[in-house]
Amino acid sequence: AARAAAARAPARPTVEQVRLATRLSELFYVRDWQGIVALEQEALALARGLRGTDPGYAGTIYSWLGNGFLNVGEYSRAREMHEQSKAILEEMGDRLGMAQACGNLGNCCDAMGDYVTGIEMHENSKAIYEELGDRVGLAKSCGGLGLCYGNMGDFVQARKMHEQVRAMGEEMGDRALVTLACGNLGTCCQNMGDYAMAREMHEQARGMAEALGDCAGAARAWGNLGNCYQRTGDYALACEMHEQHRTISEALGHRAAVAGACGALGECMSSTGEYMKAISYFETQYTIIEELGNIKDLPTVALNMGVAI
Repeated sequence: AARAAAARAPARPTVEQVRLATRLSELFYVRDWQGIVALEQEALALARGLRGTDPGYAGTIYSWLGNGFLNVGEYSRAREMHEQSKAILEEMGDRLGMAQACGNLGNCCDAMGDYVTGIEMHENSKAIYEELGDRVGLAKSCGGLGLCYGNMGDFVQARKMHEQVRAMGEEMGDRALVTLACGNLGTCCQNMGDYAMAREMHEQARGMAEALGDCAGAARAWGNLGNCYQRTGDYALACEMHEQHRTISEALGHRAAVAGACGALGECMSSTGEYMKAISYFETQYTIIEELGNIKDLPTVALNMGVAI
């Protein structure tokens, strides 16, 4: 009987598995996305092994991998990982985990240009967070919806969502949330032609991100400021902002962000007639997004390069 019970008991994780799980957790909490992606094969093997004995932790590993791939610009791989996580959490009946998984999938769909599905996922996430009374989660869902609406061109609805996020962040004293909302509001204002307000929002976001030690947030703010100055024809200042964005993103290993900064620099150079520099930036951008598999952006970059040539 004792032998039969031992046979039915879940296998204890090996020392190597415990070390790997600990390492993945550490990388996630310091936002070392490249480090997580580099451990893909080992992490997948661990997740598959844990699915029958500790499905909740297996779902967490898939989620870590999904966030890693999303932040390095490999959106299709990110979506695969979050789909796996969502399936496990559905089987478990984990409502909070489901809300998080839906939000992560919404971010992936948004990045891939599938805005309708992105909105659906964020709405699902929002409904669960409201049911659970989770204000932080609710704010994140509203922010995700705002991004999707903005990418669809519905800036009025996008601004409404981001205003809600900022209000919730201020109410909770969550400065990171307020920082993110200010940046998103700045982008909405920019797309609506209110450049003065856009710059004000992006400057606030940059200052708060730097105070929080959020290098990625500061990089985004620099890039957003560059976009504002670019829209108003101040290309010299725009280039300074985009160079800051590129430099910080390179140091962080955020290749998708580097590609975006190079594209913006290429556009500035084209606008000022420095076509050889523009071509070089566009070539770098094209190479990075091709390597990342972000196919939807390749035609636009190729067109920009062709115009410069």
